[in-house]
Amino acid sequence: MAADQAEEFDREVEQDLPAALVRWVRASAGVGASLPDGAVQRFCDELDRVVADRFPGDVLGVPHRVWAVVARYSG
Repeated sequence: MAADQAEEFDREVEQDLPAALVRWVRASAGVGASLPDGAVQRFCDELDRVVADRFPGDVLGVPHRVWAVVARYSG
């Protein structure tokens, strides 16, 4: 990559990355970062019930996509 240029790339991870469900939910911008604590707890309680019915185990596979920009400025 030459100076004053940027390179953009993305990569889809071929396999799901394991994530503890509580950590994954609280890390979500739509849940942990934007809801008040009581609402987060109510959401997590309901989600626990749904997940227990539909997915076995304590770890949920979460597909990830990585996107990045690499840039250099020579000035």
